[in-house]
Order: sequence, then C-alpha cells, then structure tokens
Amino acid sequence: MSREVALPPVKIEAEELARRLVSPPKVLAHRPDHPLRIGDIEIPCYVLDTEMRVLSARAVASTVRGSRGGNPVRGDEMPEFVGQKWLEPFIHADLLVAMKSPIPFANPEAPGIVYGYPATVLAELCLAIMEADRNGATTSRQQGIVERTSVLLGGFATVGIVALVDEATGYEKIRAERSLARILDQWLAKDLQPWVKTFPFEFYELLYGLNGWELPPPPNGKMPGVVGTLTVDLVYARLAPGVLREVMNRADELPKGSRWHQWFTPEHGHPRVQEQIRMAIAFMKTATRWSEFKNRYNVACPAFHDDAGQLKLELEHEVKKQRELRLN
Repeated sequence: MSREVALPPVKIEAEELARRLVSPPKVLAHRPDHPLRIGDIEIPCYVLDTEMRVLSARAVASTVRGSRGGNPVRGDEMPEFVGQKWLEPFIHADLLVAMKSPIPFANPEAPGIVYGYPATVLAELCLAIMEADRNGATTSRQQGIVERTSVLLGGFATVGIVALVDEATGYEKIRAERSLARILDQWLAKDLQPWVKTFPFEFYELLYGLNGWELPPPPNGKMPGVVGTLTVDLVYARLAPGVLREVMNRADELPKGSRWHQWFTPEHGHPRVQEQIRMAIAFMKTATRWSEFKNRYNVACPAFHDDAGQLKLELEHEVKKQRELRLN
C-alpha cells in the first residue's frame, strides 16, 4: 500500500493557512493497513484529535476523478474539478470552500504536513455529482466519474460515511472511552450566543416540497409544530451522543424569540450544526418523496439521541395532526 505523503496546499487566505499550519491537529486514530474500503475503492482515513474524520485529499481526488493517462491525480486539483461547467452549478458555496481548503494535520507516519478532506465532504460531493447526472449535465466523458460515485454512495447508504471511517481507523473502540463532557464543553456554550442566520430557506423549501405541503411565505411565514419536530430529528438529534438531551434540558432557560442553535459555540458547535443542515439539504435534493429521503438519510446519518421513543411519538402525533389539517 502506498504511503501517504504531504500535498502542497491550495490557494487560501494567507492568514487562515498560517493559523492552520502553526498548530495542526494530530492523528488520534489511523490504521495504515486498514483503509476505508467500498467495493474495490480504498481511501486512507483518519480521526484527528479534534474528533474530525478526514480522508486523504490525494485519495479523494483519485477516487472521484480516476487516473488520467497513467498520471497520478493530486489532491490540490479538486477546486479545478468542482469548477467545471457540468458540475459547478451543483456545488454549494460551503462545499466549494471545503474543496479549496483541505485540512492540514500531523501524521506521525509521514513527514511534514498531510492534507485531507472532512469525510462528509466526499458524501456531499458524490451527491452533487449524482444530482448533475440526474439533471442531464453529464456526458459520456463523465461516465466513469458517475459510476465510481454510484459505488461510493452505495457504500455510504449501507453504513454511513462516519461509521465507515470509525470502523476503518479503529476509532469506534476509542470513541466509547472518550468523555461526553468534553464534547458538550466544546460544542455548547454556558450562555446564549448572538443570533446568526443558521437555517437557509432552502432547507424548509425542500422539507415542505418532499412532504407535499404548501410553503408559508418567506421570511416570516408561520410554520406548524411538525416542522420544528422534523428539524430536531434531522439536525439536532444527529450531531453527537447526548447533545440533543442536553439542549432539551436547557429548553426552559431559552428566552422567548431565541433559538436552539444559539446554545452552540461559534468555534465547534455551530459549524457542526451547519454541517448537518448542509448534509440534510444535499440528501433532500436527491429524493423525490419524503420516505425515499428519510430511508437514505437515516442510514447515512443515524440519530444519536437517547430519547428516540419520546421524539418518535411526538413526531407521529404532529404528522397525524398535519394530515388532519390536510397540509400534505
């Protein structure tokens, strides 16, 4: 198996690059002889000491693009790849930023700095490629890319990208030993944070569309209770073990007009909430009905909440009420 080597960074802001390189995260879990395997595809993967799951930038590029005339594909070519005319309309802004800014980290098995992409970025990229294909944007030249993407998504739908990385790196054993208090301390603030727009209207457009509901007029259209329950299920229940329970315990402390996402820290918690929202949007875009979306999403992004039974009963009650109101 080839040894992972450092990649030259893509062009990003000098200040941001300097910040990342001064104190790069270190590898917490990695098994060189046990890459992420999906079909015949192998991708070196790591869990960093920040608990971020990352995939080798070079391997992601090779997997998605394939070899070109025997020449190796470099990880820093991905911004050029996602900027191609057939794919660019389906790449959302946050995904483009992620492709331009691979994560530098220190791997004790390789000299210098190694670059990787968050594991969920590969899933989002694959969904964008399949959406491009579904909309007729691809040609025979992209057929190999579409076929490899289909294989990857098949693997994600079986287990879920995060679970695959945890198993491949051995982190699933370490994860059980790590303190929940540490996650809550990093992700949840002691006091409410200033409000920032977190849920794009597109999230609700897709949610309503897949359920066949008439969308309230933006920006202040009043949404029924079932939307809040679905939002909890799709986003907050899938962040990390114990997070939903802690946020629900703080519900009585939330002033009128405030939102749950204001409990999350700007450094760790809020970016994780936004990442989960983007993932939900990406999966909703590839579905034509709610049941199709939920079946895929539940497998790729399983819920962590301990109050599954209570949340399920609440959700079923709200959905039944909406049907009685003939909203779907």
